[in-house]
Amino acid sequence: MINGAQVTKDIVTPVELLVNKVISNPKFLSDVTDHGVLTLIATSKTEGQAAILGFVKLHATMTVERYVSGFLLKATISSKCVSNIKI
Repeated sequence: MINGAQVTKDIVTPVELLVNKVISNPKFLSDVTDHGVLTLIATSKTEGQAAILGFVKLHATMTVERYVSGFLLKATISSKCVSNIKI
C-alpha cells in the first residue's frame, strides 16, 4: 500500500503585475504614503483527483491565496498563505 502522494510536481506560475491597475486603485497612494505599505494578493486554483485509501478517487479543487505586504520604511516583507481543499 502506498501512503501519501503518488506523484509530486512543482507548479510554476508566472505573475504579470499590471502597474496601471495597481496605481489606479483609490487606496494605493494613501497606503504607500500614509502607511508605508504596498499590499498584493495572489490567488490560484488547481483541480485534480484525490485518492482516498488508494482506491476511492474523488475530484478535488485546491485554492491558495497569498497575501504579501511590503513595508517600505522598514524594508521588510511579510506574507501569509491560506490554502483550502474542496473534495
